[in-house]
Amino acid sequence: MSIRNRASTLRFPVGVAALIVAAFLLDAGTQWLADSIVAGTGSWIPRVGTVGQTVLLYSSAATLFAFVVVPVAAFWLGTKYGRSS
Repeated sequence: MSIRNRASTLRFPVGVAALIVAAFLLDAGTQWLADSIVAGTGSWIPRVGTVGQTVLLYSSAATLFAFVVVPVAAFWLGTKYGRSS
């Protein structure tokens, strides 16, 4: 197996790992963002209505990414990986 073929087959698993890491970082960032909104130190953050509504909106977006976008993208990358092998 040449180096080029090995690099192309590693691209898909690395992409899935990057998606999972991005989901964990987004979750940690959402927690930090919620804490700063509640504490009142996040004045630079766009707000939607009350503090609770703002935290709910950002948490919902992070949950949507983690439970919908990541599995769909991982499935797509898996099918691409399977077809390329």
